[in-house]
Amino acid sequence: MGAVHTSCATITTNAKAVDAVAISPNGKTVAIASSDNQINLWAFKPRHSPALIGILGRHNHYILGCVFSPNGKMLASASADGSVKLWEIETKNEVAVLKGHTDWCFCCCFSPDGSLLASGSGDGTIRLWSLTDMRCVAILQGHTYWVRACQFSKDGSKILSCGADGTARIWSVAQHALIATIKTRANQVLTCAFSPDEHLIATAGSDSCVHLWDATTYQLTKTLTGHLNVSTIATICDKI
Repeated sequence: MGAVHTSCATITTNAKAVDAVAISPNGKTVAIASSDNQINLWAFKPRHSPALIGILGRHNHYILGCVFSPNGKMLASASADGSVKLWEIETKNEVAVLKGHTDWCFCCCFSPDGSLLASGSGDGTIRLWSLTDMRCVAILQGHTYWVRACQFSKDGSKILSCGADGTARIWSVAQHALIATIKTRANQVLTCAFSPDEHLIATAGSDSCVHLWDATTYQLTKTLTGHLNVSTIATICDKI
């Protein structure tokens, strides 16, 4: 039997549902996006009760994803209103609204150096935004249905995405071009992630399995079963 872990804190909101959660890089702040279409910021310290430290402004629809910038000074939120908003953590102010998607925006992620933001949408595209001038610098097209998750590689040269078209795709950031397509066994791929050493790609979706793929050959190496549903993947070790 493996180790037994218990929760170290519980955060209770006034909303009916929590739709997205993000933890700052230093682990001291938790952002919670809930069904009231706003984001609450909570301070977290070991052996202390979480404390509400701020409320960010609202989107016009559900917030489906949020993520801290690499330096922890910014938060990006993706919404069913089709926009991505950027927030300054210290002041709690809205910094920018990134518009261009024509359907729900499901996900967003910062590049490792914080210079770019990628957003994935129900319109089947991934948009790359320059955070210097808040301008869309590229539209990556290839998915034929909703883009549900995206992630930059460690060096920022590639983006991994997955969608409700049953595929995961790897893109070149510099060339704004598709590198490879992984056709999975699921009708919809809801989440994807690089392993920390980036030797593997994990996908999961409507077939309730986690599939591991070689990140060089894009061949299936292992299938993990046991879930009824899989909506999120997080990798914490180099080898599986």
